[in-house]
Amino acid sequence: MSLFQKERFEDFLLDHHVVKFLAEPITLRSGRPSHYYVNCRALTDTIRRKNQLMEFLMAFTMDRRIDPDYFLGVPEGATKIALALNDCRARTRQEDRYLDAPWVQMRSRPKEHGSVSDRYFLGAVKAGDRVALLEDVITTGDSLLDRLQQVRDAGLKVECVVGLVNREERRKDGRSVEQILASSGTSLECLTGSRSILKRAAERFSPDAALLELVEREVARYGVRPWKFHE
Repeated sequence: MSLFQKERFEDFLLDHHVVKFLAEPITLRSGRPSHYYVNCRALTDTIRRKNQLMEFLMAFTMDRRIDPDYFLGVPEGATKIALALNDCRARTRQEDRYLDAPWVQMRSRPKEHGSVSDRYFLGAVKAGDRVALLEDVITTGDSLLDRLQQVRDAGLKVECVVGLVNREERRKDGRSVEQILASSGTSLECLTGSRSILKRAAERFSPDAALLELVEREVARYGVRPWKFHE
C-alpha cells in the first residue's frame, strides 16, 4: 500500500494557496511570462506547515525508496526544506547513519576561493557521499543543473532529484528537465505536476474562462505536452 497520497498533498498545496492564477502575467526566474504561479515557500512559513510537508516527503521518499546519505536543497527555495527533511528523517528513524549525517546546505552564492567543498557548501561534505537534490518547483531547471554540476565537482554522488511540483515544461532546446537529467543517469521524482494540480486548482477556485484559456496557450507553448482544462 502506498504511503504517499498525491491528492492529499495537492489539497495541502491548495489549502495554503501555493498555486495562483494570474490575470497579469509575472516573469518567472527562468525569464518566461506565466499566468500561474507556484509558491512553495509558503509551505515553510510556520512550524505546523513544515511538519505537514515533512510527512508528505517522508511518505514519498519511502514509497520511491529514495534513501541518500542526506538531501541537499537547491538554494534558496528548497534549502530549508532539505534541512528539515534531514532532521525529520534522523529523529524518526533514530539510526546512526541519519543522526551522524552532515548538517549541510549549499551556499546561495559560491565563494571565489577555497576548496571545492568550501566554495559550494556550508558544512562538511566528502567525496563519495550519496545525496539527493531537492527542488521546490521544476521549470527549465537552469539553477538546478548548475547546482547538480557543483555537487558532482565536489565528488558527491547524486542518486536522484526530488521536486515538489514539476511545471512540466520544455527548455529552449526542446527537451524537458527530466530528459536532461536522464541523459546523465539521474532520475527526476516529483510529488505532483502542473497538469494535475492546475486542474484541481481550477475546480476549487473557479477562475475566469478567459484566464484558463491563457494558461492553456502557455502550456501549448512551453509544456512537454499540451492539454485542456476540460478534456
